[in-house]
This record gives sequence, structure tokens and C-alpha cells, in this order.
Amino acid sequence: MRVKKAFVLSILSIYTMAVNGQNYLDLFKLDYATTAQNKFDSSEASTSLNEVNGSLIIPFPVNDKFAVLSGVTYEMTAASFNPDRKQETLTGLTLKLGANIKHNTKWSGTYLLLPKISSDLKKVGGQDFQLGAAVLIKCTKSDHLNYKFGLYAN
Repeated sequence: MRVKKAFVLSILSIYTMAVNGQNYLDLFKLDYATTAQNKFDSSEASTSLNEVNGSLIIPFPVNDKFAVLSGVTYEMTAASFNPDRKQETLTGLTLKLGANIKHNTKWSGTYLLLPKISSDLKKVGGQDFQLGAAVLIKCTKSDHLNYKFGLYAN
């Protein structure tokens, strides 16, 4: 069994070295998902899960080495989270504020501040606010090889 796992991991590792990511940015994305009825572990009650997600990113290029990034993410989840309660809706709104900086020919970075409100929007309080940050650093070795390092904190 271990040999089989090692073989599969080796094939996946080789495959990921040959895969290329998209060379463009999705300025606007919107999706909707729903599930069939899901039963709770603790009762015979069931619920469906409905999600709507949207994202808007607006880059403002200042020059060849610097761009200001802004945007917003919208998330809405509707479901019954407890078998004894009716369906509830939770909404998340995240503001994206940051910059994309080309430090030199080898190094570049994307830096984002991500303040978020996540609530049912009926009664908003201090516990509904979050502050996140993301950093993605890219080191270009050649046209065909680069390294990316990232950190996300919330």
C-alpha cells in the first residue's frame, strides 16, 4: 500500500511541475450553489445549503512597478444550522485594499488588507467584524520557473 501511495504522490508531484496557472485576473466572479436535503446527525430533520458568492477586483495601475488593488467580496449562506430552528442567512462582506509591487526583476509581491463583516445583518455588533491580511511573494528564476510564498492571517 505504501508503494502505491508513493507512486501516486510521485506522479502528482511531476504533474504539478508541468502545470501552468492562468495569466490573467478575474475582475468579476459570481457563483451560486445549492445542495439536496442533508440530514442532521442528531435528528431526522434535514436542511439544504444555498450559497451565493461574488467578487469584484479593481486594479489601478500607477506605473509598471506599482498597482493599487481594491475590491469587495460578497458571501451569502442560507441553511438551517440547528435542527430545532428554521433556515437562517449569514452574509459576509469583505473589503479588499492593497498593492501589487514589482520590487525588481526577480521579486514581486501582492499585499492585501481584508476587513470583513460576517453577520445575519439583523443585529451587527463588534463580534461580527474581522481583520485579515494576505501577502504573496513571487521570486522569478527564469521564464519557466518561479517560486511563490504566501501568508494569510485572520
